[in-house]
Amino acid sequence: MLLTTLGTPSAFTVWGTLLLRTLVQVTRGKFQYIAAVTFDDLQTAFAARTNDQVIIYSDAPDERMSNLLKRVGAPAAVFTEEPVDVVGYVMKTRNIDARKAIRFSCRSYTCLSAFHGQPFVSWFSRRTSSTVGHMLKQLASHYKIELEEDDAERVLSRVVRGYRKGDDPSVESIIQTQVPEAKPLGQMASELDVLDRDIAESLLRPYLELTHGRPLTSVMWPKQLFYEGNNTGAYVSGPIELAGRARFLFWAPNLHLPLGHWSATVHINISESYSRNTVLVDVKCGEVLSSGRIDLPDRGSFIFTLQFAITDSRLPIEIRFFLEKGAIEGWIDLVSVMIERDRAEAA
Repeated sequence: MLLTTLGTPSAFTVWGTLLLRTLVQVTRGKFQYIAAVTFDDLQTAFAARTNDQVIIYSDAPDERMSNLLKRVGAPAAVFTEEPVDVVGYVMKTRNIDARKAIRFSCRSYTCLSAFHGQPFVSWFSRRTSSTVGHMLKQLASHYKIELEEDDAERVLSRVVRGYRKGDDPSVESIIQTQVPEAKPLGQMASELDVLDRDIAESLLRPYLELTHGRPLTSVMWPKQLFYEGNNTGAYVSGPIELAGRARFLFWAPNLHLPLGHWSATVHINISESYSRNTVLVDVKCGEVLSSGRIDLPDRGSFIFTLQFAITDSRLPIEIRFFLEKGAIEGWIDLVSVMIERDRAEAA
């Protein structure tokens, strides 16, 4: 028996996976649990398994792993949550800052979207889940596990603290009381400051739509996720001085996109640049996918587009700006980066 469970790195996924594991243990006995995000890790763990009953879990499977799971077609459940709740949970459980958590969450949403429309996959959302008993029946039905009344009672008694026969609490109440670091739906926003909360919501909302089967056609990548080239670890917060040696001006945002052909339309402002300098710009995703050279004007707005293709959604994407020669004056301001899918693919 092979079962798959996938999900955003969130409290709902933790609890949903626990419910599934308990269901399998009660109805079918011991099993092997394998958590993996790459094909190689999965292959190694599967070869070393000591049980033919296997549950595979991943929050961001790479392309080869996703393709394998789709070829095998073993029943899979995908658990998803709202962006700010995912980001806040990642921050607390992995002890990382908000913007790293945003990137981590973006990768998960993107990789999970590869499973939408697959007949062997059932999707579960924390916002729309009702009671524990109802969700237990949904899982049993999807995984084709016969669930007798006595078995259901045994599962519920193990996953609901203080359970009494006939109880059927809401999924939300159980997550809040039994999952470490969990908070009520929507309240993870308190873990983020105002700017990071706005970034998480505006950036990741289109990615959440991927889990509902709607394509990602365009998304604005905020400049606040770009690093300044001169100051390791500092994010872009305003215009950057061109004066200085040849160097990276800014780069990032280390976000992710579904497979396909894309374009990045970049808007920059230039001022007081009298040295007739040039900036090299490229898109890197494992390797350089696209590049170009910009002759900087003295001043004014400048918009340009780079086209590229994504072949592995798990690899982070960087857009890099490199000042080709030293300058004695001038300023560059990154205004916006709009990412759009090729029109033929978006149709």
